[in-house]
Amino acid sequence: MDTEVEALPRINWPEKSGEYKVVQLQMDQQNYIRFDPEYGSTHGSILMGLASKLRRYDRLQMIDFSDSTGTYQIPAPESDWYKLVGAGKARIDLAKRRASFYGNSYNYGVGINSQHLDSMREFTPDWQIEEQ
Repeated sequence: MDTEVEALPRINWPEKSGEYKVVQLQMDQQNYIRFDPEYGSTHGSILMGLASKLRRYDRLQMIDFSDSTGTYQIPAPESDWYKLVGAGKARIDLAKRRASFYGNSYNYGVGINSQHLDSMREFTPDWQIEEQ
């Protein structure tokens, strides 16, 4: 396993309660959940931030995405070091230690992956993880 990935927390819980975009990933045959660092981020920007943090930005493959606003580049849903398995949003309540996952990613055409969420519960036994 890559030591930089190994050092990442399985879930990067936000520091404040609120609604966040979230991606569900597999890296080095392990499951991870990554929240956006600030309101308004895209699922692609979460992947770009992770690539930067792991010093893998040069290995981030980009693909074209087109919608009514035009065509632009987003990170590919899969590369040699990660696979996007789900994406959507989550409502986080820090006081109650509850995370409610829902929705999907417009750019990637995937929603929250229930099986991936189930696999993450063992890493956060003090959190209530639910899917809406």
